[in-house]
Amino acid sequence: MSDKVSPAGPGNGVAGAAGNTDVLGARPMSVQSILNGSTKRLTAAGIENARQDAEFLLADFLACDHLKLFTQGAKILNPDDVMKVAGRVERRAARCPLQYILGHAEFLDLSFRVSPHVLIPRPETEQLVQEALKPFEGLPPDRRLTVVDLGTGSGVIAVSLAKRTQQARLFATDLSPEALALARENAATHGVEERITFLAGDLFEPLRPFGLECAVDLVCSNPPYIAEADHPTLPPEVRDYEPRGALLGGPDGLAVVRRILVGAQAFLRPHGHLLVEIGFGQAAAVREFLESLDDYDNIQLLKDYQGIERLVLASYYPWSARLQSSNQEA
Repeated sequence: MSDKVSPAGPGNGVAGAAGNTDVLGARPMSVQSILNGSTKRLTAAGIENARQDAEFLLADFLACDHLKLFTQGAKILNPDDVMKVAGRVERRAARCPLQYILGHAEFLDLSFRVSPHVLIPRPETEQLVQEALKPFEGLPPDRRLTVVDLGTGSGVIAVSLAKRTQQARLFATDLSPEALALARENAATHGVEERITFLAGDLFEPLRPFGLECAVDLVCSNPPYIAEADHPTLPPEVRDYEPRGALLGGPDGLAVVRRILVGAQAFLRPHGHLLVEIGFGQAAAVREFLESLDDYDNIQLLKDYQGIERLVLASYYPWSARLQSSNQEA
């Protein structure tokens, strides 16, 4: 969508209202007036953090940080530039996510390109990465762990792991070619493209030619986990803009999660780990399903910053390995 919008009549929050210097219109305007007008427009549209979003939109357009933005209040933008900013503001007023308008999102102090082909990364997934790094603590320098990121999207999990440890052999899969292209771009931006193998396909399927059966140390994923019936109730930024295929996990939200829990059994080595993000109220069902599979041990449900059980962590301990261990002890 173009950043430009056509001048409109009075009362729509874009132009008009003679005498109000803060209303965005096709005329020279100061940065401060644009900021004020943008805030008013977003507030009227019901945007919760209207002032903050207005600052992000304007600072990004001016290619400056927030501190510098506040020193440029008297700077005058020409009418074309004012209308370009107005176009961005109108997109946000229509509830397009701020990150899609900016084209990037922050994740664990790194900037990632995002688009409507991928989910916008969230703080809960930052916790997943932090948990995924724990097996690397105290690892001998010559040891490497094989990690699989299922449904990589923009690549935030795989890229963040690659940036934080040199001891990961990473594979990242996704069904969407557009998502994989973006993930590869993000990996290149952060200088880790040579350390991640990106593969197109459904969950574990593209891993099979690489001989990874019974050889993976960690399977991690932020899969689709929203129940289909809940989709209409989501905030419009999520419901109307983020990709349905990356959001919806079947009638109860757990269709893809169950496939991951089952499929991981063929790829995890004994004592390897499974780490999956889940949704609100799904913890009990996920635990019950894991326990029914018999081959998982030390099942943990980890809470997010809001106290919601958000991550499921389990060790893969198949009965064959248990019997072998028992025989050795005998």
